[in-house]
Amino acid sequence: MRQLLVYRHAKTEGAGPDGSDHSRVLRPDGVDAARKTGTRIAKRGIVPERIVSSDAVRAVATAEITAEACGYQNEIVTMRELYDGTTETYLDVIRNCPDTITRFMIVGHNPSIESLIETLAERYVQVRTGALVYLVLPISNWTVLGPGTEYDILEVIR
Repeated sequence: MRQLLVYRHAKTEGAGPDGSDHSRVLRPDGVDAARKTGTRIAKRGIVPERIVSSDAVRAVATAEITAEACGYQNEIVTMRELYDGTTETYLDVIRNCPDTITRFMIVGHNPSIESLIETLAERYVQVRTGALVYLVLPISNWTVLGPGTEYDILEVIR
């Protein structure tokens, strides 16, 4: 069994300090929401073993704040390709997760996050800013993850 936490970054300011989308920072309510999500993760006992995040400022901040709040102790891996990646990019990142990891979190952006969930669940699930989608997957390794992968639990945590 594998557990996948798919997390859309928390609420942000309209533009980054340099005017770019990539450097957008979290709003104060986004910081609070990320902290609360981390607390919810800890209370549910679903702290990830690995976190991989887009390298965008807002995604990294979401990952770091949530990680601290839930007690995650490992490195957060950042990947540029998740910033503007396709559904297939996200799937490839997850499929490359070592089999020793059973609970994996990926932090990124729409439309890729919603598209990833739709691909896996074979139904549309709205993933608002700051929402975390928790999937329990009856698979033995990450490499088999793909369209229509069965799941036992699909829960949206806000």
